[in-house]
Amino acid sequence: MAVTEQKCVTTELRWRVWPACEWPRRTCVAVVVISALAVAAAMLLESSTAAGIAIGVLILANIRFFAPSNYLVHDGVITLANCFGTRSLALQQVRLQRFDHLGGLLADRKRPGPFASLRGIPLLFPREGGEAIAAALHLALRTAQSNTQ
Repeated sequence: MAVTEQKCVTTELRWRVWPACEWPRRTCVAVVVISALAVAAAMLLESSTAAGIAIGVLILANIRFFAPSNYLVHDGVITLANCFGTRSLALQQVRLQRFDHLGGLLADRKRPGPFASLRGIPLLFPREGGEAIAAALHLALRTAQSNTQ
């Protein structure tokens, strides 16, 4: 009786995306719009504090655009690390997958709700190579979900 040795090859998919650096024109437009809204808030409420609060709220609302995000798919888990911390989701638990070559959402619920991105993993892909990463992620999801059946 012969014993064969099986080698397990683990692959990982890793990418970093920082939309504010990849799209400088959009960044300039976003900064101008945020500044204009802050000035409008200051004029309407007659307070410089209102302008500061408006800037803070608008930047936090668009933090995925202004801050870098690191993604890692390894051992059947996708992990997102950004300025707010780290979030992970097992690929076998994914019930909702809506994404294309620009980005999208992976969630453990079938129906997207207003706070689905808080429970799931919001995806962003880099400007160059987004199609390849999206295709590899589709393959990883299919493989993980076929292993559960």
